Amino acid sequence: MKYKFTYIPLYFISSAILATSAFSTESITVVGGGGDYLTRVAIPSGDYNVILESPESTAYDGTMFKGNGSTITSLDAATNTPPPEGLKWSFTGDLTIDINSDSDGNVTALNNSGNTIGWNLGTLTIKNSKGGESTFADINVGTSVRFSVNRPSTEKSNLIIGTNANITGEMLTFASNAGGGYAINGGITVNHSVTNTYFGSGAILSIGENSVLDASNAGNFAFYNGSSASIASGATFKLSKTTIEKNTAFAVNGTLEYTYTSEITLYNIDISGGSVISKNLTPGTNARIKISGNSYISGGGTIYINGALDITGGGTFNVSEDSGKIELTDVVIDSSDEIYEGRVFISNGSTLVLNKENAFKRISTYGSTTNSNLLIVGSGNTLELNAANKFKQLYYSGTGDLTIRLSDNPQNTLFFESFNGVNGTYELNIENFSNNMVFFVTTNNLNSLEITAKSSDGTVYTEDMLKFVEGNYSDGTQGYWLNAVPEPAEWASILGFIVLAFAAKRRLHRK
Repeated sequence: MKYKFTYIPLYFISSAILATSAFSTESITVVGGGGDYLTRVAIPSGDYNVILESPESTAYDGTMFKGNGSTITSLDAATNTPPPEGLKWSFTGDLTIDINSDSDGNVTALNNSGNTIGWNLGTLTIKNSKGGESTFADINVGTSVRFSVNRPSTEKSNLIIGTNANITGEMLTFASNAGGGYAINGGITVNHSVTNTYFGSGAILSIGENSVLDASNAGNFAFYNGSSASIASGATFKLSKTTIEKNTAFAVNGTLEYTYTSEITLYNIDISGGSVISKNLTPGTNARIKISGNSYISGGGTIYINGALDITGGGTFNVSEDSGKIELTDVVIDSSDEIYEGRVFISNGSTLVLNKENAFKRISTYGSTTNSNLLIVGSGNTLELNAANKFKQLYYSGTGDLTIRLSDNPQNTLFFESFNGVNGTYELNIENFSNNMVFFVTTNNLNSLEITAKSSDGTVYTEDMLKFVEGNYSDGTQGYWLNAVPEPAEWASILGFIVLAFAAKRRLHRK
């Protein structure tokens, strides 16, 4: 059955047609407008499989439709092609596709195979009012589906998925300043395998509570500057191949599982009670998850990485006192059996703030738990210590420097088993310095580390004013504390005190 709606509003649809839709899904063809935006044709509401068709002539921007707040059963944008080649189905307004099925298996919701849809201003919602747990809506975005707006300050365009779904096709775009994005709600599972998915500035990926977005089989899932992602409590986002630009933001209250093999950088990530997991990184020195921007972990948030965590790019990573486990597991290169230990990097002018005691743990290839290594790369790096922490080795990869900013609490000590460096000169600057705060188990190689310090009262200690003094750490481990050597004036004061004490003793003896 075909309905041509050129310049015909929705209320001209006969009541007989609408009555028929109450009993079974009916396929109807809707011919779109062929002029300018004013000729948009409304999609009728009912239990319809709507087949899109072009008029004899089309507008410069494609065949025109409007959702009109209607609800249909499915949308067929693939049977016909909007002429001439290269133009698109052009939509505006809100449209709901309700597959209304409780059958097991897949039910077609949207088929745009081979074609392009431009959704300018409005929301496309795909749901299942019967809520079949084993029912999946098939959504084929075809060559492209693109959500955009004309007036970013007042308009929004969204895709909302409220049913289990399989999403395929070549390209899904949420344009810059579209004010909306891609929302997945209702405790559902969406298998997303689109070749290219793009989030422009202002676009938001939102995964609701207990929902799953599995993009592990997708192509490039790209977040451009100004875009963001929100993963609610109990939700999971499985991410594989991706592009993430630096002015993005991730709020992780659920689980972000990175399934690809290459390193990535996560910018401005807030892990509040959620978890970041990466278990498939290719073994080697680049098996790492990088964190940059202003990033946080708190509220029992956890990180599990097979490889390394790298605080980089001038960013700051703040580990809250109430954060959960951060476990970094060794990786082995099969061809050589070489082990890259689970480790933490501070690199290229970045800052790591530790408010949690012993925040990092290394998991060995045998499953045992030990201290992680701390690696320093480049200059301008800072470790701000607000809780006692232990590391296995302080290691400099090439010329670099680290500033350790100690707290006023003498309990917040820093422990290293050893020091090493390769191919460079190595500087260590300690702020708010006092004795018995920085500990090394062994002093091997420490003569190659240039150390300076400054106390809270402004006293500066050069390398010749500092020494390693034998002592025990709080757990009884024997080693060496970095302490200040008394200056000549201090020695004079000490000797003067000794002389006065000796004289006083002699006077008492005479009496």
